This record gives sequence, C-alpha cells and structure tokens, in this order.
Amino acid sequence: MIVQKAKLKCLKQENARGGIGVVLQHPYLENLVVESKLTGFNLMVLEAGVTIGYHQHVGSEELYYILEGTPTVVDDGKEEVIGPGTVIWTSNGHFHSLANNTNKVVKFLAFVVMV
Repeated sequence: MIVQKAKLKCLKQENARGGIGVVLQHPYLENLVVESKLTGFNLMVLEAGVTIGYHQHVGSEELYYILEGTPTVVDDGKEEVIGPGTVIWTSNGHFHSLANNTNKVVKFLAFVVMV
C-alpha cells in the first residue's frame, strides 16, 4: 500500500491532551487495515505557541521523531529543548508533553504502538 501525503486528511486537534492551541495531524494509517500493534503513524505540526499537554501512556508506547523546529519536551518530568533528528520514546506507564515555544513551526512523526 502506498500512502501519499498530498492525499491525506488534515485533522485538527484542539487542546490536544490538555495542551494549548490546534495541533495539525496527518494520519497515514487512517483507512488502512493494519495487522500489527502499530496503531498510529502521523505527521504532526505545531505552529508557534501550540502544545500537547503532559499525559501518561497506558496500554501504548509512543515515539516522536523531530523533523523540523526546536520544541521543548517534558519526558517523565525532565524538560529539555530538542531539535531535528531527536527521538522521544515514551514507554507504557510513562509521561510526556511537547511544546512549541518558538516563532517557527515544529514538525514531527508520531508512532503509537499498543503493548
């Protein structure tokens, strides 16, 4: 199956996970039959000032791969500014958040796997 970004929907998540603003989500797996534990593969876009709230993963794990921008991540209480090429892995039972505290866009890939 080939999925082209140009043909994806752009979903708007307001106040994602208790965050601020509108997160733009391009879901690559929507409408596909996936026979694995991978339940989410999304291109995510955070404009200036947009955040994904601090939340726990229960029954799932999530990987973010930063493509563009310098967001601030809180990973199990530890805050750090990161950049392109950085991976954030949030295991089952752990917490994270992501904030775009800059005036430039942040883009990243988000993978969600059920455990």
